[in-house]
Amino acid sequence: MMYMIKYGVTTSGFVVPPLPQCKFVTIGRLVDSTITYLEATTRVLDSVPTSLRELRSYVNVNEREDFPSDLNHLTRLGQPCSWVCSEHYLEWIKGNLCEIANTIGGTCSEEQGKMNIKITPDKVSKQMYNVIAQVCRTSVKSRLELTVDCGRLSLAVGVSEVAQDVVVTVENLRDLAVDDIALIEQCNTTQLKVKDTPRKAEEARLVDILQRNLGLEKLQIGCRGNRSLAIIKLVISTKEKIHRSRGQSELRSFEVTDEGLKPFDLFRDPGAQDHITATLTFSKGSTAFDMDACINMQTTELTEFLRQYGWSITSLSTTMTFSDSLAATLDKATQTHGSRLAQLVLTPYSLTNVGLDAMERVIKRSQCLTYFWSRFTSLECATQTEKAVRVLSRFGEALTRIELSGCSIGSWLPRIARVHPNRSCLPMLSDLSVNRGDVPRECVPWLATMVSAPPQTPGSSSTTVARLKGFELSSVTLRPHDWEALIKAIDLSELLKLNLCNTNFTAQQLRHLTSRIERHDGALPLESLVLNSKIITGPLQDRLRQKAPKIEISSYSANDE
Repeated sequence: MMYMIKYGVTTSGFVVPPLPQCKFVTIGRLVDSTITYLEATTRVLDSVPTSLRELRSYVNVNEREDFPSDLNHLTRLGQPCSWVCSEHYLEWIKGNLCEIANTIGGTCSEEQGKMNIKITPDKVSKQMYNVIAQVCRTSVKSRLELTVDCGRLSLAVGVSEVAQDVVVTVENLRDLAVDDIALIEQCNTTQLKVKDTPRKAEEARLVDILQRNLGLEKLQIGCRGNRSLAIIKLVISTKEKIHRSRGQSELRSFEVTDEGLKPFDLFRDPGAQDHITATLTFSKGSTAFDMDACINMQTTELTEFLRQYGWSITSLSTTMTFSDSLAATLDKATQTHGSRLAQLVLTPYSLTNVGLDAMERVIKRSQCLTYFWSRFTSLECATQTEKAVRVLSRFGEALTRIELSGCSIGSWLPRIARVHPNRSCLPMLSDLSVNRGDVPRECVPWLATMVSAPPQTPGSSSTTVARLKGFELSSVTLRPHDWEALIKAIDLSELLKLNLCNTNFTAQQLRHLTSRIERHDGALPLESLVLNSKIITGPLQDRLRQKAPKIEISSYSANDE
């Protein structure tokens, strides 16, 4: 048609003159451009198989790369674009990945339908990243599961029936190259894990990654306590900024993790650092969030965290540094928003009556508190004994674990024993630890009561008093007949841990304990038995394991190296 317009035509007595002879010569250039375009289009279509011409035309018009069918877009260097079925596309992807990996000195293996690629950081290429990104974008159709490890980051693509999950894990943010950050974006990453604590100088890089990956659904960052608050506030503010300026971030879950956090072990950090784990859950389509936090407090530097997010703490472990100021801050935060505390380790060593009053209010607000461990140290000091008496008197019914420690045990244990003279006064108690000194004779019946089976209501097989799970009696001395009284009284039915190390517990008493264990009906759940060095023999160990198959027996002495 364009040729007819340009050169003219004669038909059925009508004459259309050539374009140059017409008065409207201004369209001549447009006609030439149209002819040039159509000729180029014809050449492209000639290179595409006839059966795909209409498909190609449709895709070009709609400008879509992910055509809604079982076909996948395949681009090969020096060859025309084509669309292939999932089976052939998967084979091409596998071959291309292996070829590139082998070319740059990496390894590529396939196991149970999952591709595993490992490349040293200095051999990572942009070409490899481009192929990986293409796999991630189309892996739902290709059904390919993939893991890539290149040192600076690792990537795992998991595929379900309707969606894909792309998880990128990085050791730290400071070592990421420009291509690494681009790959995170191009792969439509849904989960990002950063293992090492981001430094202040790396905050801008974290913000950039969040702003470039609006589809990110889950973020996990390893972080020590002194940086946790800053990182939490940074992520929250970035999400708010995205929400204000660009619409909606898909981030729904943000976790601050700390491998050093063991809230309810006797965790001792030689670096005296605080440890925090927190999970923030964002509401869909908004910046509102809920939060749960666990804290192992080693210093006095968490005042600001307690002030802003004290209401979110579900687990709190304190040490001797826990002060009146920290207690008051936590009291104020929970007064406004309530307390979610479910697990508490309270060490009142540094608290005065002001701090104890504040913690009492916090505990009363904690309706979900199910684990309450109170650690009383230096009880040879009268003020520490008074604190123990106060806490035991007011919260005896809620305490699940009690640790009593101090020199001159005879000066304070009788006072403690008078507060709660029998087992029913401590109905939730499942763990008891007493150590350091010669146990007074008048306190032995109290110890026997504390470790004995809870009393049962007449005519009922159930009890409202918890059974003993752990008992530690270390660095103490008892008379032989007092040891016999304790061995006879101890409740073995649910006991998991028994620690009698660094005491005058002898091999003779161990034989009596073994006989007591053997007389018990059925197998015992005992998992740990700690004794003095050199009193346990092979035959005794065999006898104990017959009744307690899970038991681990260890020996310890203060004189051991």
